[in-house]
Amino acid sequence: MKSVITQIRNIYFLSSQNIAINVYSNLINLIEYQKENPSNIISNIPLQILRPPSLSQDNHPIPQTSRSNYAIYINKVSGYELLVSLAYPIEEVVVNEIRLSSYWSLLVDESNTISTVIHNFHQILDDIHLALIQQKETNSMANFLHQALTTEFYITKFLADILATMKSMILVFQSDYVSLTETCKQLSMAIETITSDFIGSENSAPHYGIHLANYMNEYSLTGENLPITIKQFAQATIKSLRNRFPDSTLYYSIKILDPNEAPNNHDGLDTYGESEIKSLAEFYGKAKKNGSKIMCEPVLDGNTLIREWRMVRNIIYDYKNFWFIEAWYHIFNNNISFRDQFPNLTKLVELVLVVPVSNGVVERVFSHQNLIKTKLRNKMSIQTLNLHLHFSLNGPKDFSNYDYEKAYVYWNGVPRFNNQ
Repeated sequence: MKSVITQIRNIYFLSSQNIAINVYSNLINLIEYQKENPSNIISNIPLQILRPPSLSQDNHPIPQTSRSNYAIYINKVSGYELLVSLAYPIEEVVVNEIRLSSYWSLLVDESNTISTVIHNFHQILDDIHLALIQQKETNSMANFLHQALTTEFYITKFLADILATMKSMILVFQSDYVSLTETCKQLSMAIETITSDFIGSENSAPHYGIHLANYMNEYSLTGENLPITIKQFAQATIKSLRNRFPDSTLYYSIKILDPNEAPNNHDGLDTYGESEIKSLAEFYGKAKKNGSKIMCEPVLDGNTLIREWRMVRNIIYDYKNFWFIEAWYHIFNNNISFRDQFPNLTKLVELVLVVPVSNGVVERVFSHQNLIKTKLRNKMSIQTLNLHLHFSLNGPKDFSNYDYEKAYVYWNGVPRFNNQ
């Protein structure tokens, strides 16, 4: 048992440090060599130069791989079994945490690669366009390509502008902490920017962004020279944003639960959040039909929620210098009877806490993946990669806090057949 747990500890340490585990067998041989030949390594000379040990297979043979070598990582099958055993305690903790949670949510992350591609494509076309301008007078092919490219070139300028606006909003949502108030601000800012740039209003014409406006000025173009598809695309983008955030008014009302939004002095507390809490009571305090047309019961008592809020806003004021999640962590832990005294507001806060505003954690998964599955480990299977990500993202940072005995019990319970 001790030998296997030692192996498990070593493998977990290597994986948590993003070190390829295929070096494990060589590491074992090095350690064994150093134990058996201490005099060849330790020198009486103060300034020492470490020499690589001679690991000849004749003098120090590597154990033969077989299906029955269950306690070493040389055997791929047994090595994978050790990885699965290592993941078991971590998965158990994660699953239990989800089961004990009052509410939980899912975040579906979508790639924003298209904005980067269009931006790069726009820059490449700029260089091509400049080269064609320089050669069109002396080269008939360059002149033909310049005319063909100029005809539709404004489309890439338009896409570069509108996607730059979208990308700036996406980058905010990828940060570690995004307040609920910031969500509404970013959404409104993106919609207003797209409207002013490409749609306009009764009193003002569109500004046409930066790249497209510069291009129009260079070639003396007006809005009438542009196709209607530019305006239609901008309108469709705004509609898509509003469909993606259908409850933006609700998000705006939720901001009152953020202590940072509380008034700077007690004088404003008497009326703070009155209209917002009524909107929340209206939304969560009434029965509604879900997507399947099934009637769902109210989440909480709306009238009681309003009454509880008028008391709790005084508590929130005392945590004005804390971030949203941190503040409610302290409120729940410092006021033991809070949940019993304010059950409806507690339920509302728990719902808000699981709203996945930021996708920063999701983005870090890809960073960890790139650290694990490098060019030298490009044949790693999805299953193995998933196990390593479990260790890296969900495992304890201090490897001494890992439950190695539970991993051993799981590993020892796997049925095996000895071929020897």
